[in-house]
Amino acid sequence: MNQSQMMEKHVHYNKHTRTLRGLQCNIINVAPVQFLTVNWYKNNESIMAMSFNDTTTKTPVNESLILKVNISREENVAEFRCEAELDFGPHGPKLYISSQTHNVSAHYAPELKTQISTDVTYALEGTNITLSCEAIGNPPPVYNWTCDGENMLENTNSLNITRVNRNKTCTCTATNYLGNITKTIHLHVEPRGTHSCLPYIYYYCEFFSGYF
Repeated sequence: MNQSQMMEKHVHYNKHTRTLRGLQCNIINVAPVQFLTVNWYKNNESIMAMSFNDTTTKTPVNESLILKVNISREENVAEFRCEAELDFGPHGPKLYISSQTHNVSAHYAPELKTQISTDVTYALEGTNITLSCEAIGNPPPVYNWTCDGENMLENTNSLNITRVNRNKTCTCTATNYLGNITKTIHLHVEPRGTHSCLPYIYYYCEFFSGYF
């Protein structure tokens, strides 16, 4: 029994809560195979044992086993490994060999943290403003921003606009290989030198309007 290897065989995605993955354990050059048991461990706890019933093969063989595992988003990351045990009985030796630990995490498409896909922001003409678009996903999403159809060449979750001078409609798209989510931000620019007020000081403006 030369070595034990573990690798991800395939991935199936459930966008709501869980990721189903296939882990493959390869045992190289093992004989006699009827004495072989493969144990699977999750976070150092045994979760399954697999044995072989082939009593005819005496020469060394290579064996591959696949374990399907469910990983929830709440678990974040789980550690898996497989261990091959060759047991020659009560009067014979026991041989062990283990794979390296493999970290598995749940993959899911991007989601907006605030769950608000359309927003309205106000700014005073000539000032600087930062638009925010926070999304979660695994793998972490890549961002793309456009304003009035123009690519802003920004790939983070925030867009800095300097000296705004007109209304804009900006769109942020967060993407990973499982999907994407879009947030639209309507930017309204208030001209300088007018008596109009931004929404968050409407009450102040109405109450003291006689002093302007």
